[in-house]
Amino acid sequence: MDRLRIERTKYTLEIDLDPVSGKLQLTGESYPENARAFFAPVFSWLDQYLKTNPENVNAELSLDYLNTSSTKCLLDFLEVLEKFRSGGGTVNVTWFYSKDDEDTLTMGQDIAEDTELPIQFVER
Repeated sequence: MDRLRIERTKYTLEIDLDPVSGKLQLTGESYPENARAFFAPVFSWLDQYLKTNPENVNAELSLDYLNTSSTKCLLDFLEVLEKFRSGGGTVNVTWFYSKDDEDTLTMGQDIAEDTELPIQFVER
């Protein structure tokens, strides 16, 4: 299975999904015109990857801003990981935030309330 890399743009996240290390990184800001279209290859890759029954999945989220539709896509992404975990898979989620950026921390805490996944918050 190939690694999925999507370069960051002014309106979209940097995506780096590595099947060898099991590291799924989402970084930056996301407010594209069509979030579903942007995230479609991510969901396709994730579905295929989880079918390989990986030993560990490590999602690393360094998100500065998400519009409403991107937030919904992120919740859907985490829901897929949640289903994998409930089936016996190991999933670790780390939410990185800057020391003086309470908005990013609050966004992560709000998202954590909407999922059963344990999310570790790490100041960067």
